Amino acid sequence: MRVETEAEMIQPGFYPAGGGKIQISVTPAQKPAPLELTTRTFNHIGCKAVCAQLPGHIAIRELNIVREKFQVSDEHLDIVQLGNMAQAGTGRFLTGNPTSHTLTNMETIKKFLDVSFQLNKVKSDIWEIRL
Repeated sequence: MRVETEAEMIQPGFYPAGGGKIQISVTPAQKPAPLELTTRTFNHIGCKAVCAQLPGHIAIRELNIVREKFQVSDEHLDIVQLGNMAQAGTGRFLTGNPTSHTLTNMETIKKFLDVSFQLNKVKSDIWEIRL
């Protein structure tokens, strides 16, 4: 999805007084292309911490911070993809077992847009969500 924007400074502003003015023009995007994510492309994301001349517990602490910061679940990805599909008006993607959070988001989107999601079980732990 591409949005065209233009910005023009009308009057400069300075800290702390402020007073700056800008004008921004936004041209709406054309209808986005359908979203088709029918293969699961990653099952594991790895990282490695290397600490020279430091105790090993520091590397472990750093890895734990990375795990916390970059933890991405199917549930979080589902919510993003549901919104993308709804904007495009069509699409499909594969995910794990849909969570109640994912199902709630599907229902919420349907309240605002004239869309209908379909859930199809592909394997015991893989589902297809289609619009």
